[in-house]
Amino acid sequence: MKRAILTLATLALIAVPMFGQDGGTKKTGDPFFGEHRLGETFNEWLAVFHLDVGAACVAKTPEAVKFLAEIEDPDARGPSLCRALVDIQSRPNDDWMFNTANNTTWRVSNGNISQITVTNYLEHTTTGLQIAFLTQEYGTPFRFKTVTFQNGSGATWQCPEVTWRLANGAEIKAGEYIAAEAGNNRAFQVRFTSPELMKTLATHR
Repeated sequence: MKRAILTLATLALIAVPMFGQDGGTKKTGDPFFGEHRLGETFNEWLAVFHLDVGAACVAKTPEAVKFLAEIEDPDARGPSLCRALVDIQSRPNDDWMFNTANNTTWRVSNGNISQITVTNYLEHTTTGLQIAFLTQEYGTPFRFKTVTFQNGSGATWQCPEVTWRLANGAEIKAGEYIAAEAGNNRAFQVRFTSPELMKTLATHR
């Protein structure tokens, strides 16, 4: 996936296209988010960031700490990124979630990146444009629906939610929602889920 999808400077209001329910699939391999591949191992994830957990979080060498600071979420709550990375390395077969900069959440399952979620808080809606980028990359969506959100004052918003299903079983879901954590403003979120995690989630429904 092109990084520009989530870092758009253009703030044009574009109508969201209506897609059919049974779209085709353009991509057959694992999706990419920047240099990261959905399904890559945790060690591959660290290598992309040139991150040595021992050096950054235990020895705290200046260069390693610098690399860590570049990806750490300054607003993250809960355990530090160092704590999360050390825990994952010590128990890689458990299920983990942690945050990095730019409102990105990573999920690690059985030692692999099984889910990537990116949230972009919007001053002006760019949803149509971002969905168009995703459609260009992954083909006609599998499903389109409209979700209604309502705040405490009774105001309602109609927000699109679009789903792509790839040939290998991976899923990409993108859409708007009303973010209470951002003052009930619109947010656009993209979530990539690996085939393995899709199977696991299906068995727990």
